[in-house]
Amino acid sequence: MKYLSEHVSIDRKEGRTSVVISARTTPGKQTLLVTWAIAWIACGVM
Repeated sequence: MKYLSEHVSIDRKEGRTSVVISARTTPGKQTLLVTWAIAWIACGVM
């Protein structure tokens, strides 16, 4: 398995290729994303 970055890896075997993209985020980034989504929804309601 070859890692292209922290979130992307490729596994090449005879006759097949597997690409894995991880969506895991740090707790700080998760908090920012949720805060942004709530603010976006609140602006849309007003």
